[in-house]
Amino acid sequence: MREATNDAVKQRLDGAEQTIRETLSLSRDVKRFEQAFKSGEIDDRIVDLVELTREQLATLRAEQTDVDLSVDLSGTARVVTNDLLERAIRNVLRNAVEHNDSDTPMVTVTLHRRPDPGEIELRIADNGPGIPDETVEILNAEQEDQIDHLSGFGLWAVHWVVTLSGGRLEFADNEPRGTVVKLVLPAAQAPDHHPAKQ
Repeated sequence: MREATNDAVKQRLDGAEQTIRETLSLSRDVKRFEQAFKSGEIDDRIVDLVELTREQLATLRAEQTDVDLSVDLSGTARVVTNDLLERAIRNVLRNAVEHNDSDTPMVTVTLHRRPDPGEIELRIADNGPGIPDETVEILNAEQEDQIDHLSGFGLWAVHWVVTLSGGRLEFADNEPRGTVVKLVLPAAQAPDHHPAKQ
């Protein structure tokens, strides 16, 4: 039992180190991407959000075998975005596990249709301690200079990846515990026949 516990702790620590490297790299790339975007050097991409998310979930399963994953993704969901979206999704998924203090981290990933037919929402919910209110307030106010811890930097980078796609990042409390991170992205076409939940 102790050996299994030690293995689980080591796995999370290894994952955390990888997340630190990925977060810092993503933050640097977002800065460069923002500059290129403002200069008109960046073109939008149309991607299948379902396929992209499934790829990142497969990576998470391989890295973190002690995670309880619940996934509700089907069909296709074409969105307008940029080259950094897959890394933003990976960042949110890893944070949901590595900042989680539950004995068994639980992550639920679902696709939802927004009231606006031009928007598609990816929800990533966890059962962790939640994101500090001050971090959410700083992100909503776009006060980059006040983000002073790693999870905040990661969320800041995700915020800008989504914003530069013409979308937005939203947060909600999970029940009974945890956080729901919502990546709201512009749909590439009207999702009248989209299989996502209402």
